[in-house]
Amino acid sequence: MSPDETFALIICLVVGAITWIKWYWEASTVAHLSSNVVDRSSLFLTPLLAALVLLGVLKSFAAHDVRDDGQYIMLYMLMGSAWVGLTRSALGFLGLSARDDVIERKNKAAGYAVSGALLGITLCFAGGNIGDGPGWWVVVFTAALATGTFYLLWILLHLFTSLADTVTIERDPAAGVRLAGFFVAIGLILGRAAAGDWVSAEATAEDFVKTGWPVLFVLGAAIPFEKMTLPRTDRPSSETFIYGAMPAALYIVISAVVLFFKGPWA
Repeated sequence: MSPDETFALIICLVVGAITWIKWYWEASTVAHLSSNVVDRSSLFLTPLLAALVLLGVLKSFAAHDVRDDGQYIMLYMLMGSAWVGLTRSALGFLGLSARDDVIERKNKAAGYAVSGALLGITLCFAGGNIGDGPGWWVVVFTAALATGTFYLLWILLHLFTSLADTVTIERDPAAGVRLAGFFVAIGLILGRAAAGDWVSAEATAEDFVKTGWPVLFVLGAAIPFEKMTLPRTDRPSSETFIYGAMPAALYIVISAVVLFFKGPWA
């Protein structure tokens, strides 16, 4: 590994350790009247699942000099840990807080949504690792494109539907499941849009837009559905399977269809 790669590895190790030790500390040490272990189980398990997803992508689709070298696998695993650990903090500013909503207030709907967000952000970062490039900074550039778009889409969805309020204030479990499905679905498309061999920053941004624009289909499906399923006085919460799991599956199916027609990265 080059000196700059070693430096990046050390920085990512420190940042990842700080963010995730804090995460697991908060999830493990709560007041007696706060959430129980079952309520917090997703906070313990989802980061591990996200790490397995990233490892699978690195071993299968990363550049050959990465997938065949344990040091580079470690570098990008640590980078992914730091990336997700840092960028997931923006969720708190956009209406979803693992500590406040899931840990302190025992909000299962928020737990579903936060778990989906972690997986979606991981997919954004994982996509930036697919293909050949000159260095780690290429991964950062493409992952930033995908993650920035991920948050932009979440902002748009909330502005049109107030979905964060439905999850955190109304505590509608079905809304939390739908939002988790939305996050995973857009993460799949944006991760695919971030994939590819590096040519230049301009070419990468252009390819990202050309490949990733169908993510608007997921947003276009989510907005009207959320408006139709807002809690009402006669229906304060929705049936989780019909109004939660099925729409979430639909969002993911839309993303799968997009990936099928886009084909493998080139």
